[in-house]
Amino acid sequence: MGMSGPLYSLLKDISLELMRHRQLQDLLPDIVRRAQEFVGADLAYMALRDEFEEVMRVAYYRGTIRELPEDYTIRWGEGISGQAWATGQIVVTEDYNQYSFRLPAPYWGEMKETLAVPLYVKNSVWGVLILAHTGEDKKYSTAELEGLEQLAAFASIAIENAKIIGSDMEPGP
Repeated sequence: MGMSGPLYSLLKDISLELMRHRQLQDLLPDIVRRAQEFVGADLAYMALRDEFEEVMRVAYYRGTIRELPEDYTIRWGEGISGQAWATGQIVVTEDYNQYSFRLPAPYWGEMKETLAVPLYVKNSVWGVLILAHTGEDKKYSTAELEGLEQLAAFASIAIENAKIIGSDMEPGP
């Protein structure tokens, strides 16, 4: 990808900011916020794989998502998050309510154009970043999709670093 100019500068600044985080609990909200601001999404959330089960759980969200039950999970291939997990690729749908793999309402409300970007740790999908517009007239541009792909790559490195640093900081047995 031949990115240059203001978009490249913005992504470089974001990546440097993300790399400064040492703890996941500080990093994850910042990733979600920066991605949401980058594309002007009405809502954004991050789902992460569970350590003990083969499911993902919503770790952090911003915007118009309704209160989720504590036991809410996303399975491999289920919903736009599960599809990004299963394919390892960015998944985009123009209207989430018409999406064939969508999860049941009422949690996601009026999501229209929605995308899911996989986040990798050690060459495996560790989580998914989901961004959605609720207005009919909002669409993601090619530049935004390319930028989010780069942002996800930077975020993945920052997550991996925070996991390593965080595990080094934990007390031993």
